[in-house]
Amino acid sequence: MIVAVDGNICAGKTTLVNGLSLIDDVCVKYESCADNPYLEDYYRDPSKYALSMQLYLFMARYETYQSAMKEAQAGKIVILDRSVYSDAVFARQNYNDGYITEDGYECYMTKRRALLQNLTPPNLVVYLDVDPETCLQRILNLRERKCEQNIPLGYLRGLDTEYKALLEEFACEGSTTTTVCKYPWEPFGHWQDVWRTISEISRELIHTD
Repeated sequence: MIVAVDGNICAGKTTLVNGLSLIDDVCVKYESCADNPYLEDYYRDPSKYALSMQLYLFMARYETYQSAMKEAQAGKIVILDRSVYSDAVFARQNYNDGYITEDGYECYMTKRRALLQNLTPPNLVVYLDVDPETCLQRILNLRERKCEQNIPLGYLRGLDTEYKALLEEFACEGSTTTTVCKYPWEPFGHWQDVWRTISEISRELIHTD
């Protein structure tokens, strides 16, 4: 079983995944910002680095998802801190903001369409629903990551809109078996509540098989 935990920047994904990692026989895969060679340059000059960063992130998330599929095939519950499927949220917003050109965006989407054919969509998407205004306050006052201090509220609002569109795509795609669960996450919720949902869906999958 593959579970993708998603949400806006600073919605609380990693904190939730940390809690879920306490469960025996759960395999978690984190998104590492420390390894991202473009992040600081992107926030300094997004029009120059947006496409390079997005292609880098897409391939990193694609490889992580391939690893998750192998773990899931071995019978494990794999929980991802964001996934390759939601990578497009950020690409679309960069395109909307004019940081990725039309040709660049089409290059990204062509690669995305080709490589996603090799993957099985997640069984469950856990979406942490947080107002963009709250995300901004968390960025400024909780996480305090230096390169993120100038993120504009408009960018977070755009990501929120694009995320909601992605969830609609999952809900409308009849060929997949992805369940989407939205959790109000302001204030922060409890990982045990999310685990109950994961356990229920896991049992259903076992009975179906």
